[in-house]
Amino acid sequence: MALALGLPPAPASAASLEATRVTLANGMKVVLAPDSLANTVDATLWFAAGARHETPAQAGLALLAARLTFRNGSGDDPLAPLEAEGGGGLLSVTPDLTCMSTTVPSAALDAALEFLDVRMPAKPVAAAQLAAERAAVRTERSRSERTPVTRGLARLWSEQGRTDEARQILDDIYRWFTEGFEAPDLRRARSLLAKRA
Repeated sequence: MALALGLPPAPASAASLEATRVTLANGMKVVLAPDSLANTVDATLWFAAGARHETPAQAGLALLAARLTFRNGSGDDPLAPLEAEGGGGLLSVTPDLTCMSTTVPSAALDAALEFLDVRMPAKPVAAAQLAAERAAVRTERSRSERTPVTRGLARLWSEQGRTDEARQILDDIYRWFTEGFEAPDLRRARSLLAKRA
């Protein structure tokens, strides 16, 4: 596990970005990288747990664990404390790593560190939380997998003159997504929607 901090601005005399690396007694690696031009602070937790480490029977486990950790039992918007400070956050799971990242104004560093601290993987997860997140992940995967099928059906209906139906089915699936709009399937869906508008 690693914590990376882009610190508040250093004195204007700081000319280069030099990172300081420290390993804490608990094994956590900390990287401090001051940027004299920044007026925000980035604080990020990286976990060496990604999709590549899963067996076929464990597929989706890294994403599920990341979502549960990110929410930390909150049914509310987990980013609300950061947004109240004028900042934001991000959760991402790559094949190799899971990352929780925050960006806040320099004066709100404490809020960013508190946000990450309460998301350290030590809190037990209730069965209801686990079930709810599993269902959410399955729904997201299902919709993601349906996108190419939906796009193909929309194209067929459009060619058959059923343009209103084609637009509606494609629009329904496209509007469900809140991120990933640059993924190839969603770019194609957006292009088809634009042609049928």
